[in-house]
Amino acid sequence: MKKFLLGIFSICLSVICALGFVGCGAPKYSETTTDTTKVSANGGISCVYNGELYFVNGTADNDGTHNGGTLGSVYKVAIGDDGTIAEDATYSKVVDALVGQKNGSIFIFGDFLYYSAPSTGKNESGKVQYGRTKFYRKDLLTGAVQEIYATAGADESESLTYAYYKYGQSNSKLAFVIYEGTSKTLKSFEINSEIKTNFVKTDVASVALSEKFGVGDNNADNFVFYTLAAESNAVDTNTNRVYRVLPDGTGDTLLSDNANISLLGVRNGKLLITTSFGTSPNQTTYIYAYQITSTTAKGYINVADENNSKNPNGTAYRYVISSKTYDDVIFTESADDAIVVLDSKNIEKIVYNGTGTATVTSIYSFASAPTLDFISLYTDGDGHEYVLYMLTESSKNYIYRLRLDEANAEPVKISTTGFETADGLLVPKVVGDYVYGYAKNDDEKTLLYRVKITVAKADVDKAELVGGTNI
Repeated sequence: MKKFLLGIFSICLSVICALGFVGCGAPKYSETTTDTTKVSANGGISCVYNGELYFVNGTADNDGTHNGGTLGSVYKVAIGDDGTIAEDATYSKVVDALVGQKNGSIFIFGDFLYYSAPSTGKNESGKVQYGRTKFYRKDLLTGAVQEIYATAGADESESLTYAYYKYGQSNSKLAFVIYEGTSKTLKSFEINSEIKTNFVKTDVASVALSEKFGVGDNNADNFVFYTLAAESNAVDTNTNRVYRVLPDGTGDTLLSDNANISLLGVRNGKLLITTSFGTSPNQTTYIYAYQITSTTAKGYINVADENNSKNPNGTAYRYVISSKTYDDVIFTESADDAIVVLDSKNIEKIVYNGTGTATVTSIYSFASAPTLDFISLYTDGDGHEYVLYMLTESSKNYIYRLRLDEANAEPVKISTTGFETADGLLVPKVVGDYVYGYAKNDDEKTLLYRVKITVAKADVDKAELVGGTNI
């Protein structure tokens, strides 16, 4: 009888393993694809996939106490085409981990949810390394979880910059590119059922990564940009070197080595860089935007002199501006490639004229220089373009919209709820006709709220709570 029962148990175990349950060999993953046809508003605090809103519910301290918690977990809920969420909607927990630390955005490619969470592993001394960040993906069809990468450093102050890139034939491959500031390392990995290293670069001073997942028509969005210090035998050691490389490691090319250039980012298919001339208080900062292609070579970027006379690219956009941080510059979607900037107390629209000069139009002037963070641009159903920003007033942060194509435009506060901007929190983002961001409820819990961008000025009220502590 015992042999018969053992035989039945063996047969059952074989069937279970064949079905791919955990514990019976390698986990079964769905096909890795870069398809995003079922996804909108990918990345950041929330995104929509197949008619459901996926979001990081709130924030919690990264102290290892998150175990079956609500704050920081990823949830999903059905969302209508018009952005509505039913009052009796059912919320489902997708990831039970502390997601969202160190700007840990969520993304969906194919049928996988990509996210990051603090490590729960221990070092040789037995101490849990909460400051170390791990990147994962969860198969939304099978439930299997795969680790993509774990950062080298366990320092809470570690600065991370990362992005996902589509590349290869028909953009069928997916790469994870990450820059770790403390170790100054830039790495790229191909994501599949196994993780393959594409390249590792050391002593990297800064990077600029695509916001459009590496997809572009032979333009800057295809590339990873990074800087190195000047060669030790360089004529001018105050310069640095700017490179571009594809996510698979090919096409590594030096673009500039004759100036001290800072990388702002990749916007509208162009590489944004900045450099300054003169000494304080008479220092002038210039922003340039360059078209970058697979044939761009050394010398194309040349900003060694203030008059731009050595620049071989006569069509390079060139702006004079006092503020120069990445978040202070937004490219419009209009054909003139204008930028919207905060310059001191003025929100301005700057259009390059093609002759080394630019037309500056003041959209709105504050009484004094504000504490302001741009969120995004937004175009309504009538084609009017707005800039959305978060303004600090009396120690609270409120979201405003400002129309760009209206004379004497006045900002409109679209919520009376104060939002959070603490270090390490995911920043507000636009999903459909709403801005999603973190705010505190009556119990001082930091949860996900949203405000409707198109709300009438007379109807402005408190933001709508998306999640909650009891979902």
